[in-house]
Formats: sequence, C-alpha cells, structure tokens
Amino acid sequence: DADFQLLSVAHPQASQAQVLDYVQQERLRELFSEQGHRWFDAKRSGVPLTTFFQGRKPDITQTDQFLPIPENDLQTNNKLTIDKLFLYAMGAIIIVLLLVLVFQKGKSGQSGKQSEIRPLNDGETMTREELVSAGAEPTEPKPVGDANRFKEVAQAGKTYQTRVTAEMKSRAEDKAWGIKAVVNITYASEALINRTIEQNDGKRSVILYHFEKVATLKALSEVESVRFNMSQMARGVLADAIETACPGAGITLLEGMAVVESLAPIGVQIIADENMKVLMKVDDLSGKRVRITYIDGTGVTEISPVGCILTPEQVKYVSNFAPLGDFNIMPDTKIPEGSTWKVDAASLQAMIDPSMEGTPSGSITLQRGKNINDTISRLEIKSGDVSIDASDAKSGRMARFAPTGQLEYNIADGYVQKAMLSGSLRIERFSKDHILFETRFKTQPEFKMTYDCTIAPAELDLPNVNVPTDPLIRDAKDMLMVP
Repeated sequence: DADFQLLSVAHPQASQAQVLDYVQQERLRELFSEQGHRWFDAKRSGVPLTTFFQGRKPDITQTDQFLPIPENDLQTNNKLTIDKLFLYAMGAIIIVLLLVLVFQKGKSGQSGKQSEIRPLNDGETMTREELVSAGAEPTEPKPVGDANRFKEVAQAGKTYQTRVTAEMKSRAEDKAWGIKAVVNITYASEALINRTIEQNDGKRSVILYHFEKVATLKALSEVESVRFNMSQMARGVLADAIETACPGAGITLLEGMAVVESLAPIGVQIIADENMKVLMKVDDLSGKRVRITYIDGTGVTEISPVGCILTPEQVKYVSNFAPLGDFNIMPDTKIPEGSTWKVDAASLQAMIDPSMEGTPSGSITLQRGKNINDTISRLEIKSGDVSIDASDAKSGRMARFAPTGQLEYNIADGYVQKAMLSGSLRIERFSKDHILFETRFKTQPEFKMTYDCTIAPAELDLPNVNVPTDPLIRDAKDMLMVP
C-alpha cells in the first residue's frame, strides 16, 4: 500500500504503552470472535479483567481468567475447590437444556407418535397412510389428468421390459476388508426390471414389478485395469457373470486371476494386475416381485410383496416409484421441435441404478430435437441437477448428478424406449449399505447410465418363491464401510 507508514514515522512521539494499546485495539477489531484470542490477550495483559475489557463485559470477574478444574481431578482430590459462581452457571445451563429437551419431546408427542417402516412379508399390504405415518413421505406426482393418455403410457396387459446400466471410473480413496488406499475405481451395474400393467382404468393402475436381475461390481486396482462398455454389452451378460461368480445375496471379494476368469469371456477389457480386488454383489432386490397400486395425482397407494420379503429400505424405495414418469418426460407429443420444458427428476426413477435404492429429486430441462422417424422423437437434456437420496434409518447417503444426454421417446406407444445419460457425480454422504457410496472420491467422476425399454405381452404367472432376507448376509455389507 503506497499510503502505508511505519508507526515510528506516523506517531514518532508514541510511548511503548501507547503502542501496546494501539496493538490491542487492532487485535480487538481484527480478531473479533476468532478462536478466543481476546481471552488470551486478557490473560497476558497483567491487568484486572474489568480494566482490560473497559466495561464491555459488566458481569466479568477476575476468576474468569481460569479454566474450570476437570471433574476427574475434583473427584480424585477432594481438597480442590471450584468457583461457586461457575457451578451455579453450569447448573443453570443444564436446567435450560433439560427444559428444551422436555419441550421438544412434548411437542413431538403432541404431533402424534411416528412408527418405523416395518419389513413387509409375502402377501401383506402396506397402504399410503401407513407409509406416511411411518415417515416414508412417498412422492406425490404431477397428475396426468387425461384418462386416455394415462392408459396409453401404461398399457394394460403389457410388460415393459427394461434394462438399466451404470458405469463409472475415478481415482478415489476406498476401503475394502480393512484396507484403505487411493486406487483406481471402476464401477459397473446392471438391472433387468419388468413392470407388467395388470389393470388400468385411466385413473388407477395395478402394476407388478419383477426385479429379474440386479447386480453390481466394483474393481479396485493400482493401475487402470478394467474397462467396461455397458452400452455395447448384451442384455443380462454382466448380471449373469456376477451371479455365477457369487451366487446368492451378499458381497464377494475376488482376487486378480478370478476377475480375469469371470469377466474376460463377456468382453470386458482387463489388464493384469495381481493386486487388483473386485467386489461383486447380487443385490437383495434381485429376483423379487412387488405389486403396487398407483393412482393418478396421488402416487403409490398400496405395496404388496409377491413371493418375497421387502426390507424397510426397499419398502421406502418402492413407495416412490413413478410408473407414469414417461408421461411427465413428454407431457404432450405435439410439443414443437426446438421447444424446451422442465421435468421433475422423480420422473427419471426408472432410469436410476436400483441397487442404490434412491429417490431422485431436482429437475432437468429437455429440448425436443428432430424426429428419428415417424414414431420416435429425440429429446436432449440441456441442463439439470439431480439428487439421489438413498438415506435410511441407520445412515445418510446422497449423490448429486448433473446429467447430459439424449432420450428416445416412442410417440406411438407413449414411453421412453432408450436413454443415454452422463455427467459428473458427487457423493455427499457415505453409506454402509451400497458398495459405491462408501467410496471417498478424490475427483468428481464421470457417471454413465443407459436405459432400454421394450414392450412385450404380460409376464406369465409364476409360482411364488420365498426370498428370505438373511441378517447375517445383510450385516456383511458393513465390512466395507469407510470410517
């Protein structure tokens, strides 16, 4: 600063006491509320505290320069004494805190006791009212409001066969079986999900979801060892390979050569890395069926497992299903080319990796491009901010995704038949329950998702098969938690 002058030049007659006072005034202004600097200044000053603070703290006493004696020391030596005013102050603080806690408890009690979401057994039904009372907060979608359009987007007697894939690569810090290190992470998942429209009267629809296969994989290596291209991989190939490598639910840890043997035949590019570890998981949802009732403008009103048991987390996940999301993605098939509109991210739920058991929120902006042919319209994602909330009662999990990409919308049958999304992923919280969420990323990785859907005749009725939830297997997931 050109105007800066030495104190000896600006105030040549200043005494040592005046200089010290000047420094104290500057510290008062510059270090206000910063880490207790003023308390240390007061102790070092050697003057009474009442003099030092010059009436700015009228209640201060000279004993305030001392920290309280630790409780353990007081119990060890009964000849030590503590300032009575300090005891009175601490007692008053404790009383105030207790009163606040009692008030909050009473307030929550007046608003009604909230139950927890319970596991749902085969054949049992949970209503929307029960979900709300248990704190599930199921999504309330934008209504279609047109019976014919409602029937068009969810055609009775048809099965929508979908395939959802995800892939990601990043440099990250990860923990697997007690080993934490900065490594290369390659993540891939595949889910085959069929939704059969059993009934649809234009206002109310009954839908049977079948999670045919849900499997995930995460490779950790010192070098970039694994390369996936899920968009070019045949339907079900990755999920089949994972099921073969680790049959049943739970997580399997494989070493280098086992990875090559199990993945190389399906076309995954692998560079030998003897230190590589691969985590494979057949998700708890795999093989399960659940029937939901969905009402236009209300959302999911009933959930009923078929031949399986749904965990509380799965009940919460299913309660936010958006089977009419394709309508919200293109609410009017006559929207002109070049037009843009906003879409609630909840409508993308069918395109999100189901193993995350997350509910998307936020929004994206779509623009209608040129038609691919007479029946297929191209939609481009111009911008968006999507949060994926996969929190449960035990842990918080949140990922944020800024997607770009394209969707292909079948105008004739009213559904999204293909989507390719990509963008940066940011993990904001960590989880014990999903092999992706316990990773601490050093960079924001690029996350790619693909979605394919075809319409087929309704699934044939199959005998009920119980899929028990083994608590020992579920608890094994905690072994991958990053502290």
